[in-house]
Formats: sequence, C-alpha cells, structure tokens
Amino acid sequence: EMSGWSWKDPSIRVFLIVWIGQVISRTGSYIVSFCLCVWIYQHTQSMAFYGLTHFFAVLPGLLTSPFAGCYVDRLDRRKIMLVSDLVSLSTSVTLYLYILFTESTIQPWHIYLGNSISSICSSFQSPAFESATTVLVPPEFYAKASGLVEIGSGLVELLSPAAAGVLLSYLKGDIQKIFILDFVTFILGVLPLLFVTFPSPKETTIGKTVQNQTILQDAKFGFEYLFNRKGLFALLLLFSFANFTANYVFELVPIMIL
Repeated sequence: EMSGWSWKDPSIRVFLIVWIGQVISRTGSYIVSFCLCVWIYQHTQSMAFYGLTHFFAVLPGLLTSPFAGCYVDRLDRRKIMLVSDLVSLSTSVTLYLYILFTESTIQPWHIYLGNSISSICSSFQSPAFESATTVLVPPEFYAKASGLVEIGSGLVELLSPAAAGVLLSYLKGDIQKIFILDFVTFILGVLPLLFVTFPSPKETTIGKTVQNQTILQDAKFGFEYLFNRKGLFALLLLFSFANFTANYVFELVPIMIL
C-alpha cells in the first residue's frame, strides 16, 4: 500500500476495479486482433489483405476521434465506456453467430468490418477511460494513476503476442474459437462498469466557453487550441512521424516470423 493510496479509499477502489477490467478487456482484444492478422496472412498469402486488416483497424477510429473527444467531454464517461464495449461485444457475437449458423468460413471482409467497428468504439472508449482518471482519483494521485494506466498498456502489448502464439498453436488454426476469448474478456471489462459510478468533472473556464457550442464547433475549437500552441503542435507532429515510420517495421515483423 503506497502512502495515502489505499484500497479502502472508495475513489481509489473504483479506479482500480475499472482499470483491472479494462486491462483484461484490452488484452483479449489484442490477442484476438493478433490471431486474426496471422490467420488472414496464412490463408491468403497476401500482404494486401494483411495490410487492409490494419488499415480498417486504424482509419475509422482516426476519423471519429476528434468528434469522440467532444462527446466524451459532454456525456457520462462511464456510459460511453459501457456502450463502446457493448457495441464491440455485439459485433463479435453477431459475426460469430453468422458464421456458426450459416456454416460459412471466415472471410476477410468479416475481419475488416469487425476491425472498423472496434476502431470506432475504441476512439470513444480510450479517451473516456483516460479522462475518467482525473475524476476518479484525487489530484495528488494523478501521477500514480497515470503510471498504472501506462503499465496496463505496456502489459497488454507485451503479453498479448506471446499469448496469441500459444493460443493459435493450441487451437490448430480453428480461428472461430478465438471469438470465445473475445466474449469472455469483453464481459469481464463491462461488469465493473455496471456496478460503479463516476463523479461529474469540475467545470472549467474553457468548458464554460464551449458548453453551448455544437460538436463541430467544439472540434474546431480543439484544433485551434492545438494549432495556437506551436510547441505542443510540433511535439504532436514529431510523435506522429515517429509512429508512422516505425509502423512500417512493426507491421512486417509477424510476416518475417511466419
């Protein structure tokens, strides 16, 4: 138990419960995503199909992110996380049942559709969880809470590929069973959100300025805020360029291993 950081504190307890659920849910999603990428390359032997898997996992969320942030600012963060997880879960269940009852095999477009919907849901869920940290824990624990969020992300990215490799070997290519893992981890991520409440964020000067604006005006305000701060904007461009170039290598690693 860290100084002042105690499970007995209701706000800390709620944060930890939600954090554990989100780590489990994201781990399941990463494992499934990795398995599907490997499966689609093994069955098509096409880098184009493989690349499109990542394309549809990123672009829809990228397009909706500026507007998702506006909704996160206006609505209950817990409900946004809950709805996002339930929509992703419903998508997986629908695809699984479609394949099961039609006795079809998984097609690339199934994966592209699932990735697109999951990407859009993540564009709402991620900022909702990250911003909820500031209302769940006292200000003196922001650094500790932020550290836990980053640790969770690191654990997910570190453990998921290894777990996915073991799972693929165990299932011997029966990719449909992967969806069961997706269901279980999504449910474990949703359950905590059903039994906790998030405090309302404190109103700020900027919040008062944009509260009567439309979503488009709100998004425009956000872009202007960013562009007017040259240092912050330059840092964003630097990270964007680094991620863009690094992903050329990262996306090829699974193929080189196969």
